[in-house]
Amino acid sequence: FSGQQISIYFSWTLSIPHWEDTPLAYRLFGSSQSMVSLPLFYPSLAVYLPGPTPGTGRWWLERGSVRGDAAFNVSSLFVVTATLPSNQIPVTSGSLITSTTVAPGRAQHVWVTGPVREFLLHMSDRFHQASTEAYGTQVTSYWLPGHEAAGRDALRFAAASLRIYSDHFGPYPYTDLRVAAAPLGFRGMEYPQTLLLGVQLYDAYRSQLEVRTAHEVAHEWWYLLVHNDPVNTPWMDEGLAEYATKIYYEALRGGVYAQSYQVRRWQAVIEALAGRGEDAPIDLPVMAYENGTQYEAIVYGKAALFYDAIRQRLGPRQFDNFLRSYLETYSYRIVTPVELWTALRPFDPQFADALYVEWIGALPPVPTPETATSPQGNESP
Repeated sequence: FSGQQISIYFSWTLSIPHWEDTPLAYRLFGSSQSMVSLPLFYPSLAVYLPGPTPGTGRWWLERGSVRGDAAFNVSSLFVVTATLPSNQIPVTSGSLITSTTVAPGRAQHVWVTGPVREFLLHMSDRFHQASTEAYGTQVTSYWLPGHEAAGRDALRFAAASLRIYSDHFGPYPYTDLRVAAAPLGFRGMEYPQTLLLGVQLYDAYRSQLEVRTAHEVAHEWWYLLVHNDPVNTPWMDEGLAEYATKIYYEALRGGVYAQSYQVRRWQAVIEALAGRGEDAPIDLPVMAYENGTQYEAIVYGKAALFYDAIRQRLGPRQFDNFLRSYLETYSYRIVTPVELWTALRPFDPQFADALYVEWIGALPPVPTPETATSPQGNESP
């Protein structure tokens, strides 16, 4: 079927679960606390992973777990039409094209996207909002009543993150970025052009609002643009999004603060883990970790130190050049650790090889010009 096109039409009914309204509830899908979150509310074609020779590939049929992310998709273009109660304020991926009243109390909205991994529909009839501009992108923050100060802080943090990461990684290619409160406790979740932040980050855990925002904004580069298997290699984007928060703090508060932040947030945690005999490699599937504590420490913290090792070797300027090259080569594509290694080798091949062996495993074959830009998950079966 390579090179051929096919049109598929689906009709389905979606049952939206209604969850408890406690602020610490972590609910990615469904209704809670006057908000409705609907990521991946539609059928989605599985990713096809090519094999070493034609006809030896396979479909990615992994199931997500309570830890980590489960969305693994090729970049796609979406046109979404939704008819909603007119009092609902939608927060979505893409750009709003039209909003029309179609009946009393009913409004129809149409959004279109550029190439994105998925489409999110999140909404509430209680949202307040404010917007600003960052490098030509409209950044909008949505918050619940009583959280205006935190909501405006989230707007400021998101806009600052977008500017800093654009300077270091490469331009953010979309015209909209949105940040919104969600029933996620004190955690966050990334989606195309949208990051959702748990309601507790606007209140009891407000001290974590800035770092959570900076982490989730980084995923707009490392997940949305450059994508990896979130079940089998979650460290690739989580570690880099986490390491981006050090770059964020370095830009705003200087190197001394950023280094202290690294010691507190990652190094001390990994040292304590190792002291208990609970250290583990970064390159494991999500469920290979013993528990959520070990998973978060390794996939976020230890993986951040992997990227720090690269930056210490290359220096800040060349590290930025490496990330820009990695982004330029693999934007809208799917990568494995091999592609990351391939991107690093032109900057320091001996170090890239040694780093791969130390952190990941035996070296794969050295890429040829024909294979160096052919990451998995981007071919048709």
